[in-house]
Amino acid sequence: MDSQDQVSSSPSNLNSRERLISHTSSGEGEHHQELLDLDLSLGPPCSPSHIHNTNLMTVLADPIRYQSRSRRNRIRKLKPGKSETIGAPYPWATTRRATVHNLDYLLSQNMYTISGEVYCKGCQERYTIECNMVEKFNEIKDFVLANMTTMNDRAPDCWMHPGLDNCQACGSVLRPIIVKKRDINWLFLLLGQKLGCCRLS
Repeated sequence: MDSQDQVSSSPSNLNSRERLISHTSSGEGEHHQELLDLDLSLGPPCSPSHIHNTNLMTVLADPIRYQSRSRRNRIRKLKPGKSETIGAPYPWATTRRATVHNLDYLLSQNMYTISGEVYCKGCQERYTIECNMVEKFNEIKDFVLANMTTMNDRAPDCWMHPGLDNCQACGSVLRPIIVKKRDINWLFLLLGQKLGCCRLS
């Protein structure tokens, strides 16, 4: 991507939380050990009533174990000719569809930031947004801890209708670039709280 398509390191109208932040704190090692494994899956969410007295870190580390017993696991069938494994579309993604490496692995590879592409439908400009992986992960963790008993197996409204940054050129909203399902940048959408930008169509 050309340099003009890159987001400036200090844009006035982009969310400051999505800028590149370096990690030089001396306490970083201890902080990393407290973080959860991050593993995206297409399985159904766990029931808050089932995990009411369960530590969130335990639930997220083994979500299958704590799924609601009233729900059945649905087996996702692939179309003929498609494989469960693909070429990893991003450094943080695995070769399995819609699955990323766990957080410990990413940190062991000195991967502290991730990026994703967004576009403006108005003027067709494209940008690359970088975000601090650990900081964003902690935001998601804190939000779930505070709201999991009221989420009722549903995404909150702020995830379904996410706030989006504005285009520097024309002021229109910037949406994540989503072309093929196999190439969806799931970690960027999750940490940027932009999963609501995905549509069944």
